[in-house]
Amino acid sequence: MYQLLFGILGLQVFLYAQGFQISGHLSDPSGTAIAGALVYLHETRMGTYSDSAGYFKLSSLKAGNYHMHISSVGYSSVTRTLMVNQSIADLHVILLASDLNLEDIIIESESDRREKKQSSQTFEVINRKYLELYGTGNLMSSLEKLPGVSTIRTGVGISKPVIRGSSFNRVLVVENGIKQEGQQWGADHGVEMDPYTVDRVEILRGPSSLLYGSEAMGGVINIRQAPFPLMNHWEASLHITARSLNQAYAGSAMAGFNYKGWIVRTRMTRQAYGDYQVPADSFLYNRYRLPILNQKLKNTSGTEESFSITIGRNAPWGHAQIYFSQVDQQAGFFPGAFGIPRSQSLQTDGDSRNIGLPKQSILHNKCIGNATILLGKQWIEIDVGIQQNLRKELSNPHAAPGYPIPQGTTALSLELFTYSVNARFHWLQSQRWKAIVGTSGSYQQNQSGGYEHLIPNYHNAQAGVFIFEQYQIKENITVNAGARYDGGSTQFPAYASPTYSRTGVFTGMLERNRASERYYASVSGAGGIAWQPSAPWDIKVNLSSDFRFPSPAELSANGIHHGTFRHVLGDAYLKPERGYQADVHLGFELKKMAFVVSPFYQYFTQYIFLSPTGRFSYLPEGGQIYQYLQAPARLTGGEVSGTFQVNTVLELKSTYEYVWGQNSYTYLPLPFMPPGCFTQEITGNWDLKNKRINHFMGSISWHVFNSQKRVDRNELITPGYSVWNFSGGIHFKLGKQLFRFLMQVQNIGDRWYLNHLSRYRILQIPEPGRNIIFSLIIPFSGAFRGEHPHHEFQNP
Repeated sequence: MYQLLFGILGLQVFLYAQGFQISGHLSDPSGTAIAGALVYLHETRMGTYSDSAGYFKLSSLKAGNYHMHISSVGYSSVTRTLMVNQSIADLHVILLASDLNLEDIIIESESDRREKKQSSQTFEVINRKYLELYGTGNLMSSLEKLPGVSTIRTGVGISKPVIRGSSFNRVLVVENGIKQEGQQWGADHGVEMDPYTVDRVEILRGPSSLLYGSEAMGGVINIRQAPFPLMNHWEASLHITARSLNQAYAGSAMAGFNYKGWIVRTRMTRQAYGDYQVPADSFLYNRYRLPILNQKLKNTSGTEESFSITIGRNAPWGHAQIYFSQVDQQAGFFPGAFGIPRSQSLQTDGDSRNIGLPKQSILHNKCIGNATILLGKQWIEIDVGIQQNLRKELSNPHAAPGYPIPQGTTALSLELFTYSVNARFHWLQSQRWKAIVGTSGSYQQNQSGGYEHLIPNYHNAQAGVFIFEQYQIKENITVNAGARYDGGSTQFPAYASPTYSRTGVFTGMLERNRASERYYASVSGAGGIAWQPSAPWDIKVNLSSDFRFPSPAELSANGIHHGTFRHVLGDAYLKPERGYQADVHLGFELKKMAFVVSPFYQYFTQYIFLSPTGRFSYLPEGGQIYQYLQAPARLTGGEVSGTFQVNTVLELKSTYEYVWGQNSYTYLPLPFMPPGCFTQEITGNWDLKNKRINHFMGSISWHVFNSQKRVDRNELITPGYSVWNFSGGIHFKLGKQLFRFLMQVQNIGDRWYLNHLSRYRILQIPEPGRNIIFSLIIPFSGAFRGEHPHHEFQNP
């Protein structure tokens, strides 16, 4: 496998046989030249900036089909599809002014290449500016401001993404073309990824199984790395963060260079945090009220250390790279949410930063190879990935009458290996008609251990093929359609645990899992239209039939999951999910205002959900039993947003999002649905004519959450609440060195409130109190000796 990854970098043997060029001029409708605009080619990761007269030139190109993207501050972005058979001269492109801070973003992900207005699917795109301004040290929590996105939380350091009410194995997180695999069915650990490596995030709201396969029924979070430095240039940065809530600090250092098309970048990050504060003195367990001493949740401290390195090559034949990352997380569990809480375990130990038992340890290693290769005049993309996820829950053994005391402190050990491969052939048949033919596959092997049983060893395999076509009927009408076929299998052996009488006499073996082999096959498809009937209007309709194979945990779980405060029970006879969705987008955009309505409706024939049963576990300290059930279900809702540019500085934005879920068999609400949320935000950006301080930005937001009264049987109602947040920052210089200083204040009023999606909700533990975050970012860059600054760069 590693030989294959390194073989990708050997593709530079392709010869530079042809040397075509593209040159042109950029202007606004009046003919005024636009200087400093970005002009780049997606396939080769190479580009240039327009000069002071608006002219640009891209050289050393091979014959082929290219996607050229042009963007400039204050103008709407432009895409051109070019079929290069010879040099192209005098290409004139007109950019239209846009006062709004809304970019006509291009989706150029590893699986798709569509301009925003040509896509029939609803999505959001955020960049590094957003991540720096609203970053929390946890990537998924940083995305909660976006319409339709929320998280399932465990304290402040652990969160799972939720898109329109779908989460866990219905939402894919993809990095560098490979989906993240790390026991994502569990709510007690987050996504094992360094948030400081992320430069751009694409959030696809709604089913995406056509391009991404099973587990993309709810949506996709597609993560991209930062741009590489200029040709024959180097870069480095230092990012320092401190948070008041849990006395956290974080430091991340990056260095990279691009020497004659050879690219290298490495990053190291460390985060450490102490026990976090809540505005409460007690919590509730099974009708008993227990203390929270000093308003701090004991043993919720932790550390996270990350390392990554990228080595690659950019050339006229395409692009290839290898990416390796390691994330090591150590996080304590609050003793009140782990087994049956006892007063002595809740007493303070005098150290708010130590990580005692119970705790979890997660090590995630990932190696990914990516290549974009010119074949004739078309392009093929290949992704290969290997991941190892080693997760342990550590605690003192639970004593039960008659049962021998287990040895060691490893309660649960799960080691998951995942091997993934994707291939996509992009076929540009004409300027208006393009197609993607692709395949993807993965194989997983899980090894379970520890003195407690949750899921057995298993093998899981999936593979699929798809075709996607897009045709531009007119300049303002684009249609698309596609189909996919997938097959999969899951095998796990039988497992039984010994039982004893209260006097310690062995009484036999209790079957926890039966041996099972499940095989699946599914056909899915999607189609849609994107239509701009007139300049301000943007209408999209997308229809899809999607699927999801049951996860190994849903099929086989039967044991205590202390990390989620429950006994989880699977069902080996669950059927694959099938969903049908209609998704509509209605947009209206003028120069200073924009309005968007995005309703959706989804029907499932076999919806799989984890439901509280009201029964309690027969295992020691097991808690309530939560069982995976299956029933026809409906999900509907949507997002409404409006943006108004008050002047050149201030912008107002209002959003409302709502999700309604119902079990169509019992007519009860689906469990764990996020409440409706209204957000009002005012943002300001000031460009200052000052030698030292050249930019200031600030944002004040008000978030109003409805009470969640639509709950499943045995699920608690959560009252509504509202919170105020502030984010701001300045860009300044000391000498010639640029600095970026950022500040956030979360929950300004230190409000007491419960989060319906928090794992601590059942204990009536409120969300964190006021949290002040400071960040300092120091970027460095330069050219190698003998090189002169120029406008060419790679992978913008």
